[in-house]
Amino acid sequence: AQEPYQLNGQYSQFTLLTMTYEARLWNLKMFIRHYSRCASVRDIVVVWNKGKAPEQSEFDSAVPVRIRVEELNSLNNRFKIDPLIKNRAVLELDDDIMMTCDDVERGFKVWREHPDRIVGFYPRLVDGSLKYRAEKYARRKKGYNMILTGAAFMDTRMAFSRYWSEEAKAGRTLVDKLFNCEDVLLNYLYANASSS
Repeated sequence: AQEPYQLNGQYSQFTLLTMTYEARLWNLKMFIRHYSRCASVRDIVVVWNKGKAPEQSEFDSAVPVRIRVEELNSLNNRFKIDPLIKNRAVLELDDDIMMTCDDVERGFKVWREHPDRIVGFYPRLVDGSLKYRAEKYARRKKGYNMILTGAAFMDTRMAFSRYWSEEAKAGRTLVDKLFNCEDVLLNYLYANASSS
């Protein structure tokens, strides 16, 4: 595995959290095998949104894997408050994204330097128009104001408590209605709380 990066002479670890369902089990097995060998991954939480959950013994993993079975298939489950997550840092990662362990480790180092922010790999720039613009637009404009949460580090308590606050209730309802935009809601809550 790629060596972890030190920050102020210290190492740290994070929980990797991914959300999936029965039809994607074959992919999840590759995902867990790969990411469990990244040096700073302490454990993996699989948010199981639909179908029969697998047994932990089905995974080839170098770290503990926990399957959290949800009653409702909702994108809001991604940010559900989970007292069993012991790390401050969580990497929310879609189950179809494969990155090198070095990219993950560098992202974690950047988050450790800015733990009050969402630090991720897929930037977007929202600049007034409601037209969808992909990553190329943000890079061309040399700026971004939103990070997609399908590949992002965050403070688990800060992010999840903001997401499940009473103020965010209408947003969560909209996420369930659209089955989309959970990342927009979380970015809005961060910007509203921190002005960053």
